[in-house]
Amino acid sequence: MYTFNRAVGIALALNAFSALATTITTVTVSPTAKNTVVETSAPRTATDNLANASSTASAHASSSSITHAVTPEAVPESAEATLGKTATPHIVSKTVLGFLDSTNAPDTVRDLGFAGHIGSTYLLSFGDNVVCTADHPQKGCEAGVVAANSVGIDLHPKSFRDFDLTSGHPQQFCKYLDSLDEYPTGSGLELSAIQEDQTGAAGFVYWQGTNRGSRPSKLTGAGFATVDISGAYPVCTRVPHYWWNTTTEPNWSDHGIVTHGGYVYIFGGGPVHNSVVYLMRVKLGQQATLSAYEYWHGSAFTTTKLINPKQSAAIFGAQPQNQGTIFFSEYYNQFMWVTVDQYASSIIASLAPHPQGPWSAFETVYNRPSTQNIIYAPSVRTQYSTAANKLVIHYTEAGNIQHVIEVVSPPSTPKVSGAKLILV
Repeated sequence: MYTFNRAVGIALALNAFSALATTITTVTVSPTAKNTVVETSAPRTATDNLANASSTASAHASSSSITHAVTPEAVPESAEATLGKTATPHIVSKTVLGFLDSTNAPDTVRDLGFAGHIGSTYLLSFGDNVVCTADHPQKGCEAGVVAANSVGIDLHPKSFRDFDLTSGHPQQFCKYLDSLDEYPTGSGLELSAIQEDQTGAAGFVYWQGTNRGSRPSKLTGAGFATVDISGAYPVCTRVPHYWWNTTTEPNWSDHGIVTHGGYVYIFGGGPVHNSVVYLMRVKLGQQATLSAYEYWHGSAFTTTKLINPKQSAAIFGAQPQNQGTIFFSEYYNQFMWVTVDQYASSIIASLAPHPQGPWSAFETVYNRPSTQNIIYAPSVRTQYSTAANKLVIHYTEAGNIQHVIEVVSPPSTPKVSGAKLILV
C-alpha cells in the first residue's frame, strides 16, 4: 500500500514494461565506491513467466521449509533506559537473482509480498492481484483486480505457491466485511507480514482498509486478524471493525512489523504525512486485545492512542522512506529497516539498537536499473540468508513486477563504536 504507487504508479505502469533484466548479474563495489548496477535489457513476456515458474517448481519441488530462529536480548521496557549506540549498514556486493513468480498461478501478477512465518511455514502477504492472459505484465490482463490481497507459501527466493485456486486464480485471503461496507470495486484491503503467535502453531496479521474506485481514495482504517494454518488452506479471520481510524491515527503496519523480545512492534505512517513514522507495541500473547497496545509518545510507551499525533512523537520525521521491512539483524546485532528512498528508485537501510531508535542515517543498498519503473515495498526474507551478512530481498516494480536480489555486507564481524561501524 505504497502511497506514491497508489498516486502515480498506475499511471506510469503502462510505460514501464519493456527491457526488464532476466539474466543474473553480480556487481561488486569497494567499501568507498558509490553503489552501481549493471543494466541489462531483455524483454519479458507471459511465456517467460510460465517457463520460469515451471522450471522453478521442478527444481525446488522437494525443498523443505527452513526454520529461522532469532533470540536477541529483550528491549528494555523502561522509558528512561539509555538507548544503545547506532551502527551504519554497509553493503559491498549485490546480485540480481531474477523474478518472483507463483509456481501454480504464473499468469497472476500481484503487489507487495511481505514475508512472515508460522513455525516452519513461510508465507508471503500480497496486495492487489491481477490476472494477465497474454504478454506480461499489462497486455491482455483482466479488467480490474481479482483479489485485493492473497497469501502464498514461500518455496524459494524466486518462487511461491498459491494455496487456493478454486476459481482459477488466487482467492482473497482476508475477505471483505459487510459490517464495514466493503466491496470489490470500491475497497482495498492490504496486509502486513504474518506473525507467529505465542503458541508457534497459529498466527496473526494486521490489515489496512482503503476506499477507492468511485469513493475518495484515502486510507480509512486498520485492524487485526488471526491466521489459522491447521486446515487444507490458511484462513484469515478479521476482527469485524476498525481498531484504528487512519484518518486521524497512524496507518498501523503499513511501514513494517517485527516481533522481538516478547513484544510485537508495529510501525505506521502518519495520517497527514506518511513519511512521518510512529510506533506502537503489544506483548506477544495479548495482540488480540486492543486495550493492551502501547504507543510511543517520544519518550515513553503509554496506552494512550496517538490521535492527530505531533511529529515529536514520531521515531522518524519526514524521512526519505516508505513501506518496507524491519527485522533484527544477527550480523549487526541491531534492528535493520529496509525501505525505499523518496524517489522510489533505491533501496535504503538504517540501523537502530531499539525499535524506537535512535535510527542511523539511511545508506543505499541497491539502485534500480534505469529500465525499471518506480520501486517500493522491499521484503527481506531472512530464511534464505546463507550467512548472517547476506540478505535476500524482493521488491515490487510498478505494474506488480516482483524482482529478487541478494545483498552482502563485509564478511567480517561488525562492532559498534559510537555512531560508526568498525570492521574487524
